[in-house]
Amino acid sequence: MPDEVMWKEFRQIVDHNQIKWMIWEGEPLPEVVGELQRLGVGSIVFDPCGNLPESGDFWSVMRQNVASLKRVFSD
Repeated sequence: MPDEVMWKEFRQIVDHNQIKWMIWEGEPLPEVVGELQRLGVGSIVFDPCGNLPESGDFWSVMRQNVASLKRVFSD
């Protein structure tokens, strides 16, 4: 979990660059997602599927990635 100094630096980056989304390779901590939401930044997971997924297969993971990215690029 980032400390307050890190969040302050991140807030400045968000404000300066108008960041709307954070893309994660795995599920982020709920506390991080909550703080990002307070800053107006959404979160999505883009799984690179470097290992065998727990459920489904490579293609089902990639289809989920496409669905996640559609949320980002529909704004």
